[in-house]
Amino acid sequence: MNVRSITNEEIGKFELLGASEQAKPALNLLKWIEGGRTQLDLCFVIEKDNQFLGRLIYGFFEEQPDDLKIWQLKMTDTDYDRCEIGNQLLGESIKQLTAKTFKTIEYHLYSTTPEAFEAYKQIFKTQGFTVEQEKKN
Repeated sequence: MNVRSITNEEIGKFELLGASEQAKPALNLLKWIEGGRTQLDLCFVIEKDNQFLGRLIYGFFEEQPDDLKIWQLKMTDTDYDRCEIGNQLLGESIKQLTAKTFKTIEYHLYSTTPEAFEAYKQIFKTQGFTVEQEKKN
């Protein structure tokens, strides 16, 4: 599996990751880029045989240029292990970003199911993230 930034020509494919064939993708990446929320080189995929298995979007707030935010981590439903894909995508993308000048990486973890929430939480903990605050329902 390969982890890399996407190209301008791949934005449409990137946006469709995980969306059903009938549904219009909720992500409008060009709007995010034009609004200064992210940059193309901060949008990563993990792929195998030209198939995107997961995506990760980093970004920032103008007033906090040293603090990198993870706007979105999403993986497709495949036969591959979600934690394996997530760990490789997160770990390799962070390695590729080491030349950038940021001090922290932050992610607000949300999920629609408790199982997915725990899987994503485990991915972040495996990569060395710490839980700063945990809210109860």
